[in-house]
Amino acid sequence: STSVFSSYIMCSDPLVSSVGSREESTFGAIARNPLVPTPRRTVAKTVIDAGSKSQGDTGLLVPTSVLKIDLLPKGEVGNIRKKNKGARELLANPNKLLYSDKLASECYLPDKRRKGKEYRGKVTGRGFKLGFYERPADDETQSVIPNRYRLKLRPQNIVSPNFEYCNYNSTGIWPGWDYPPSMPSAHGPSVLVLLYFVPTIKKVMMEHQFDERLYSSRTVDQVPTLSTELGFLFHNIDSISQSAMAYPGKEIKPHVGVFMPSSLLTAFKVMPEAINLALLDDNPAVAVTARRPEAFYRFFLHHLDKEAGITGGKPLDLLHGISFISINEFISGRGKPTVSKTRVLTLDLSYDPFLKARDATIKWRFGQILRYSLCRELRLRAWCKASKSYETVVQQKVATCLPEMLSIACSCAGRNDEGLAVWRTSFNDNSLWLPELVEVDLEDAGNIRVREQIDTRSNEKKWVNFEGDSCLSESITNLVNDHRESKNTKVRYRLEAVLSFVRSDSALVSSKQSLSGEAEGHHVLHIRVPPDYRKGALTKQRDYAEQLYNQLLNCDGDRKESHRMVLTSKTQQLVVRNRIEHIEKNLKAEQSNDWVLFNGFVVSPTSVEDARAFHVTFKEPCLVIYKATDAKPMNILSPARERKDVISVKNVMFSESISIRNPTKYASMTQSDFPGIGDIVALDAEFVSVQEEESILGDNGNKIVLRETRHALARISVIDCQTGNIIIDDHVVPREPVVDYLTRFSGIVPGDLDPKNSPYHLVTARTAYLKLRFLMERGCIFLGHGLSQDFLTVNLYVPPPQIIDTVEIYHKDRMRYVSLRFLTNYVLNRDMQQQVHDSVEDAKAAWELYKKATELKKEGLFDNFLEQLYQYGAKVEWSFGV
Repeated sequence: STSVFSSYIMCSDPLVSSVGSREESTFGAIARNPLVPTPRRTVAKTVIDAGSKSQGDTGLLVPTSVLKIDLLPKGEVGNIRKKNKGARELLANPNKLLYSDKLASECYLPDKRRKGKEYRGKVTGRGFKLGFYERPADDETQSVIPNRYRLKLRPQNIVSPNFEYCNYNSTGIWPGWDYPPSMPSAHGPSVLVLLYFVPTIKKVMMEHQFDERLYSSRTVDQVPTLSTELGFLFHNIDSISQSAMAYPGKEIKPHVGVFMPSSLLTAFKVMPEAINLALLDDNPAVAVTARRPEAFYRFFLHHLDKEAGITGGKPLDLLHGISFISINEFISGRGKPTVSKTRVLTLDLSYDPFLKARDATIKWRFGQILRYSLCRELRLRAWCKASKSYETVVQQKVATCLPEMLSIACSCAGRNDEGLAVWRTSFNDNSLWLPELVEVDLEDAGNIRVREQIDTRSNEKKWVNFEGDSCLSESITNLVNDHRESKNTKVRYRLEAVLSFVRSDSALVSSKQSLSGEAEGHHVLHIRVPPDYRKGALTKQRDYAEQLYNQLLNCDGDRKESHRMVLTSKTQQLVVRNRIEHIEKNLKAEQSNDWVLFNGFVVSPTSVEDARAFHVTFKEPCLVIYKATDAKPMNILSPARERKDVISVKNVMFSESISIRNPTKYASMTQSDFPGIGDIVALDAEFVSVQEEESILGDNGNKIVLRETRHALARISVIDCQTGNIIIDDHVVPREPVVDYLTRFSGIVPGDLDPKNSPYHLVTARTAYLKLRFLMERGCIFLGHGLSQDFLTVNLYVPPPQIIDTVEIYHKDRMRYVSLRFLTNYVLNRDMQQQVHDSVEDAKAAWELYKKATELKKEGLFDNFLEQLYQYGAKVEWSFGV
């Protein structure tokens, strides 16, 4: 017998249908509700009658003997292939059976619309040609959430460095985020990724990393906060992507990690403007969770443009700005019309006149909503001086200039709003409501014409016009024409990004019981990746993998002994060469699809049809971004500043202390005193808590975390292992109030981080980050114990070839990790951390452990020593003491 799959599974592109982790079923109920249109075929009645009715709707098992067809060519099964130690029976290729013409002709009714080879139903490397489907009538089938949309969280018992994020990232290039909903501003990462894929924004923000005012405590407060932090974040994303092929192990596939935007979101949290505008989660006036990305995005565009304007130019206004003219006129005709001009960076959709329409059978198109939002009319009551009474005022708000990127706030997610019903409109031709292409034309007399391209049942594209006669008076029409700008009055846009709110399963159930209240869920992002982004990222991956390959070639020589124990030192040269060839193959291959779905750390290729689908009840629109099809790159940076790509300003290491009681350190050091390529620096950091964990017990006794514990960097110490000099020993002022100094583990006490009372060299978190990044970009190798988690908290990504971790050196496969204190007791025969932790002491201990391991490896005694270490630890139950 053979399995005849449902129409969705058989005819859909594998990128869409094969979703989920390896442990989860990739099919199931999703087959009842495809989000992406597919060329649906009707199963023949003979097959349905022959199949068992109890098998459900995802598959049908039919004996081929009942159909009286032989799918197997003669001689294909039953042959025996001779082996040295036996024989194996040859089996038929199931793909040949599933997609054979013989099976299709017997199991499906003929489709008159299918003509030529392009409709043969085969899945190729470029994907399947999309057609149409019928939406299920049952609302319950539309509530099933596909795996790729479901929220996935890292298990709490697995720390981030030990979690295999690569199993959830099928792009091999773009990192997702690990920032659970219990964290503050959890809606922010999806917006930040959206900004990353806008070339102009990325270019401007990356430039702000090199502002020389960062390196002085006297001018650091003058540096734009969001722009700088966003530049650091974009650099972090680039670094993670670049190092995807530089990891220990034998695998060939990319290991793409994740970013955690805690530093940027902390800076956002303490901004007075964000507090005053009620943008923080704990503000009673904050918007519902589903719509917070709209306010977050609007706030970021405004402030990034404001901060960029400080240094000259307002690139975001040039990119996103929409000019409006507002005209207020009394309906009685008394008094002169008042005119005002406004400029916004986002357009809010308005549904009021469409929801008030008496005929409920009318199906509104996106172009109609967009047209009204660009030419809106409101009626208000205002005081008229001429009549000395309150009269009705007609306010006309008309767009006079169009942007290169049209950012649309959908203004309907999160509640059972009637605006959502408009987005879920279905048409007889089964076209998706959100168009991929729209065209806006600002005509004379204040009239605005919008055209949108829709799909037809015959796989053709058709343009639909939406226009109306101007109802403005002659005097107002003249005002509109006078204020209309000559450029950007007719623009054709293409869909570039869609940010959506995905309701949780419980929210879908509750939404049927109540028509009010805030829904629970999370946000996902569909993004069209710019063409040069993919090529640039793969090129950086290849170059870095080649650098690792050359490093491994020289490992046996006298170049740098330090390279022999980095995290990637055991990686075979042949494996790295295969990875390079894999990247080269991807560079040469044509990109069949440029859309990517970001859902936390689950990142997968998708299609524009998946982004446009909103007929399902679990998916609600938040932000929609269109870009002009004829847009040209904006040259907004000076050539001198464009060439910078590293933190090369030496003044970062000579930063002044912000503590009144302590003078500045390191004044006598010179640039040549700092370590460089291949030099080892021992690092240790201490942290304090800025947010305590909040949790409850569920009905089954499981712990449910409401708020995650958050830590902030409090002290950082770096030792140059070549000279033994302490080149960094700074206490760090957290941006947020400290709730627990963790003195037993950090050695930090109240007053140590107070600029007025601290006796230590005190710096900002931004300065501490820049110092570590300066050493990283100089090619230093960081040595420490459990460094990966430290780097995550600092928000700095250091590639594995630049890390020596003693927690990995003194570790046996599938055994527990050994603490620094126990290793110091057993290996170095001394105790440490008896009272409190000290970062300088811990860094020195890690350096001595490394030297001891190097000596044992040279003598060939390390493996036996490690075995004895684990035997002793098990004997004393890993308690302290020698």
